[in-house]
Amino acid sequence: MVARLPSPELVASQKPLKKKPVLLSEIFESRGRVKILETLVPQELNISEIARRVKLNHNSVSYHLKTLTEAGILQEKTVQAPPLSRFK
Repeated sequence: MVARLPSPELVASQKPLKKKPVLLSEIFESRGRVKILETLVPQELNISEIARRVKLNHNSVSYHLKTLTEAGILQEKTVQAPPLSRFK
């Protein structure tokens, strides 16, 4: 999964969220979410790279990404993972 900021065209075409709306003050009261947004402005990154750059653990980043995605601030893009190799 790669997180990225949605394009303006995509935001305009999205259906309204059916969940309880999230206040911007709730989004930006978390320093972790602000750091993630600052990191994602120039490029899209996978969750591991985001965690490394913002110095938060994987679970925290996952929680913040879910919150930001549900609020309509981020968009997820699923990409094919490289194949894994192991001993038989």
